[in-house]
Amino acid sequence: MNINKNQHRKRQTLGRGLSALFGEASAGEPKPNKEKGHQLVPIEDIMPGPGQPRRFFEKNDLDSLAESIRQKGILQPLLLRRSAERQGMFEIVAGERRWRAAQLAQVHEVPAMIDDYSDIEIVEIGLIENIQRADLSPIEEAEAFVKLIESHDYTQEQVAKAVGKSRSHIANTLRLLLLPEAVKAKIEANELSAGHARALLASQNPEKLAEVVLREGLSVRATEKLAKASPNSLTQKGKGRNSGPRAHEKILDPDMRVVQNQLEEVLGLKVMLKVNGEQGEMIIKYETLEEFEYVYKKLRN
Repeated sequence: MNINKNQHRKRQTLGRGLSALFGEASAGEPKPNKEKGHQLVPIEDIMPGPGQPRRFFEKNDLDSLAESIRQKGILQPLLLRRSAERQGMFEIVAGERRWRAAQLAQVHEVPAMIDDYSDIEIVEIGLIENIQRADLSPIEEAEAFVKLIESHDYTQEQVAKAVGKSRSHIANTLRLLLLPEAVKAKIEANELSAGHARALLASQNPEKLAEVVLREGLSVRATEKLAKASPNSLTQKGKGRNSGPRAHEKILDPDMRVVQNQLEEVLGLKVMLKVNGEQGEMIIKYETLEEFEYVYKKLRN
C-alpha cells in the first residue's frame, strides 16, 4: 500500500513540475517543530543528498548568491528529507547551491520543505531543478541519466519525459560518456561546450582533436568537419591556420560564432548561421521526425 501511495504522490507532484512544489512550499509562514511541511531548519542539520547530480559549484556563482542572500534572504525553500542514517539530520533533495551559499552568508537557518521523498524522486527532482537552471555540466547530466536508467530501470524515453527533453537529446548526452577521461575533464571544466563534445565523438582521436579545438578556438561546425576528416588533418591543422575546415569560419565574426554555438547548446542539434550584412539565414539540421517535432515545439513556445 505504501509503495502505491508513494508512486501516486510522485506522479501527482512531478507531473506538475518543480514550480508546483515550490509554490506549495511558499504558501504561508514557516511552521517549526513539525515532522513535515514548510519550516526553518538549522543549517548545521542539513547535508548533501546521495542522489544529487551536481558535483561542481563555481566559487564566483556561490559568492554572488551569498551576497544576494545577505541582502534579500533565501526566496525559495530547500527541499529536504529526513536522513535514514543520521538521526536528526536532513538530506538535500533540491537546493544544495542555496545551502552552500547560505553558509558563506553566515545564515543560521534556512526555509525548507520537508517530505518523505523516495530515492528515485530525489534523482528526478535534482535532475529537473538543475536542468531547468542549466546548472549541470553535460557530463553530470549524462551520469544522472545513467543513474535513472541503471538504478531505477528507466528507458531513455521515460528519462526524456521525466526531464522534459527530447529522446534524441538523452541519447546524444549519454554518448558523451564514451569520450576519454581527459576530454570529459575539459567538458566539466567548461573548456569545451556540449556541442564541441558531441562533435568529438566522430573523431578517431578525440583527445588530440580537443587540443586542436582549444588551441585554434574552433567553432562547433569547424570541429564537426575536422572530426570527419582523416587523422592527418589534425597534424595539418596545427601547421596551417587558413586551410581545411577552418576556411568557412571567416564568414562569421566571433560574436556570431558564439551565438551559433549557443543555439546548438540550447537545441542539441546542428545549427548553421550565414550572415550577409544585416540579412542572413539560420539553418537547423535534424535527422529524424522526432527531432523536427522537438524543434517545432521549441519555436512555437
